[in-house]
Amino acid sequence: MKQNPPPRTKAGKAPVAKFKTAVLDVDVQSEVLPDGVAKTSTFHGRTSFRPVGVGKKMFASTPGARTVIEDGTETVTKLTGRAEIKGLVRIQTVYGSKSKPTDRSGYGRGTTAADEAAGNTSLGFHESCHRQDYLDYLAGHALPKYTGAAGMTAAEFDDAANSFVTAVDEYFADMERYSVDNTDEVGYKKSIHKAKGPRQ
Repeated sequence: MKQNPPPRTKAGKAPVAKFKTAVLDVDVQSEVLPDGVAKTSTFHGRTSFRPVGVGKKMFASTPGARTVIEDGTETVTKLTGRAEIKGLVRIQTVYGSKSKPTDRSGYGRGTTAADEAAGNTSLGFHESCHRQDYLDYLAGHALPKYTGAAGMTAAEFDDAANSFVTAVDEYFADMERYSVDNTDEVGYKKSIHKAKGPRQ
């Protein structure tokens, strides 16, 4: 079967989520960047993402609070602002200096029986699957919620803030695992390629 040309990367931004609640302000977009070429030849292709905040702000942040101390317990009386998840999730494919999109995929997508039957066996096709995985995950998985509220003790409020930041980190860790499972660990799996080398 003749190999199909690799899909073209369509650079641009797209909305992911934009809404406000009493305690949370969300405004997130995805941004696919044009393909890049690395100065090194130590890898063939790599598609990755990076959450980037607005201006100098963090991608995710938590509000402050006003508190009172009664009977030795510090209690939150009012939130000063909202928790925020704001910015871009930048996605980019970069090829090693000696590689190109038309090279053959060494593992994962591009090596499954269905991909081979359809002629989708290029490295560029493999990397496009990672890119689509990330976009699909952002579209199909809700961003974390913030649970801090007036009436909590200061300790409970701090726990809610820490849990929120951790949940955002875990969201993106899960997004990466989702793509590994869907694009790397199928066909001739990446884990097998790493252990045994290229498919014979």
